[in-house]
Amino acid sequence: MVNRQDGSGQLWSPKKDSRVCSIHFVDGRPTPENPYPSLNLGYADTERKVKRLLFSDQVNLPPAKRKRCLIMPSIEVPLSKPDLDPLGGDPSADQSRDATPDLPPCLPTVVSVHWTWFTAFLLLIQCLWRLACRYHDQAQALHKQVQGLTLLLAEEKRKVVRLVAQVEKMKADSKDTSFASQILKTDDDVKFYTGIESKKLFYELLEFVAPYIQRRWHGTISLLKSVRHFAGQRGPKPRLRTCDEFLMTLMRLRLGLLTKDLAARFRVSAPLCSRIFFSWIRGMSTVLGTLVYMPDIGEIRASKPNRFRHLPDIHSIIDCTEVFIETPKDLYLQAATWSDYKHHNTLKILVAVAPNSTIVFASKAYCGRAGDKAVTLNSGYLDQVPPYSMLMADKGFNIANECADRCLSIHVPPGRRGQSQMTCASVRKTKRIANLRILVEQVIRQIKTFRLLKTELPITLVPHIDDIVTVCCALVNFKKSVYMS
Repeated sequence: MVNRQDGSGQLWSPKKDSRVCSIHFVDGRPTPENPYPSLNLGYADTERKVKRLLFSDQVNLPPAKRKRCLIMPSIEVPLSKPDLDPLGGDPSADQSRDATPDLPPCLPTVVSVHWTWFTAFLLLIQCLWRLACRYHDQAQALHKQVQGLTLLLAEEKRKVVRLVAQVEKMKADSKDTSFASQILKTDDDVKFYTGIESKKLFYELLEFVAPYIQRRWHGTISLLKSVRHFAGQRGPKPRLRTCDEFLMTLMRLRLGLLTKDLAARFRVSAPLCSRIFFSWIRGMSTVLGTLVYMPDIGEIRASKPNRFRHLPDIHSIIDCTEVFIETPKDLYLQAATWSDYKHHNTLKILVAVAPNSTIVFASKAYCGRAGDKAVTLNSGYLDQVPPYSMLMADKGFNIANECADRCLSIHVPPGRRGQSQMTCASVRKTKRIANLRILVEQVIRQIKTFRLLKTELPITLVPHIDDIVTVCCALVNFKKSVYMS
């Protein structure tokens, strides 16, 4: 309590031999009422520490730690004045009742301590109030933010609901709308994608061919009997509509697209795309093959253009066309399909065209090594031509004897065999025949507009070449005649 510093600048601390002068005590020495020095200690605010020590001794409280003690200015009540008596009594009455004029010395200390804690309590309440006001403002701001986010979330939910409704509508529209109706909007689109002249003809052919297409579902095979059973259904629900399957088949014929490309366009698997194509090409060959037929001589004469009027007995113009194929792995097939004329592995097909540019016959495919005469004789075409008819062909068709055996005449350009130069009559005859025989070349060019036959045919489609050629020839017959008059 003595504020004294030694020579080193540190506070003086008493030892067991240290003594305190009597001028520092109220009574001149330590007494029970004033046991601690409180006067002339060298610093202010001495009485507070003394009162604290007295109060702790009287109430037997542990001394407060200095670091945790809330130090507040003490408010002392001077008891010398009668109007500030904390007991609230009359001073004259106290003097008459008690001969002792002063109160106990501990009372001012107790009152001062009570006033100190009350002031600290008020300050604590004030701090708490300020914190509460601050947190209240922050809570209001957060509440406004929450309200704004709630409104924003509600708006986003409404947008999500609208988008979900739009997606569902688009799904329903996609189910109701076929792929064919999406891309085949005009006759030009139909002609480009399918090779058919008009949109009306496309749907008429679809209605005509669809009932004859065999289902791709094979059913379940019994273990006891090799009989296919259909349990009340025709198989699983098809992934594509009938018009889409028909369009897929025609697009592969017309554009020569690969299976993977078609599968990506129609959103199906590649194996399913192949099965659809093979099913439809077989059915279309059976149904549309009836459009490639041999008419009687009366129909041919009635539809003959003017440029063929001077040939009353002409029946058809024949020629062979070749289709490129991939090189087979088998060496024998490589040799059999090699064409010295095309310098490629090919398949050869005989095509017969009436004077009105209608295809009346298309043979099966033969190996490219076979000659034109062998293909004509093996196809059986000469047996189907009515007797006493005239055929027109290229000079490579050396079938005059075979035609004579069947009472037929063959009209071919004259050759230059054994001569250094053709005669004028031979040149004029060659020109006349070439001007008429060019019709079959133009029709074959129309067949090759189906790019599957114009490009190199995959080896997997070689077993189906006859059906493909038949369908392409039938579709060419739906086109307008090359010579209208």
